[in-house]
Amino acid sequence: MTSQALTDVLARIERATGVYPEVLREFDTISNSAFLLDLAGSRVVCRLHSVGFGAPVTDHARELRIHQLAADAGLSPAIVHADSDAGILLTDFVAVGSFDAQQLVEKPALEALAACLQRLHALPLPESLGGYSLTEAAACYLRRAGNNATATLAGLASLVGQHESLAEQQHVLCHRDLLYSNILNTRPVQLIDWEFASPGERWFDLAAVIAWHELSASATRWLLDAYLGRPMAREERSALARAVESFQALCTLWSVEPG
Repeated sequence: MTSQALTDVLARIERATGVYPEVLREFDTISNSAFLLDLAGSRVVCRLHSVGFGAPVTDHARELRIHQLAADAGLSPAIVHADSDAGILLTDFVAVGSFDAQQLVEKPALEALAACLQRLHALPLPESLGGYSLTEAAACYLRRAGNNATATLAGLASLVGQHESLAEQQHVLCHRDLLYSNILNTRPVQLIDWEFASPGERWFDLAAVIAWHELSASATRWLLDAYLGRPMAREERSALARAVESFQALCTLWSVEPG
């Protein structure tokens, strides 16, 4: 982000809040810009949406609504100010920070995350809350690839659709981007970055944790045992295996440069 663009953002925040924020530092992020700000003596995180995949995946109004539901349940930092049109989101700063990759694969962390996901997936789904399917997300990423799309990538998009046709019909509130950097090392665990959140099949959130962090068999068992509180049924194992394959396919499609 250029210094002028950041200055414009800070000025916009001042117009909305009456306070000109001081930039304390910039965070390292994968797909968005984020800064730690001092706002009248309070520390807040400013996240700026810099990557958009278009409908149906990117919907900042939906993101804001789901984030608010999670914050109300104590599963995410509180929202201080939001400007969806400008892509600005201010939230409370949590000093403890997120897990690192090594911390998250330890048993206490996985059990704490499982408890967080239990609570998230149990939240009532508002009837008016829209979302997107993983099939739509795969198609969106494939379109974004443009000239870089290949038959292999098209096959991955098709695989996601095939798996989703077999998914559970009962949807829950899902985060859908459970990288360790989006999981705060708090107790109870809190989640950040709700850009890809949507109603969906619960197994996808668990699959994201397992696949992204390449959990060992024992670590996977810790997570699933804590989440379910019982052994998995055969059909649940099949559903989780499909979700892992879908997550891996979507990661590959997401990573392709636009062409």
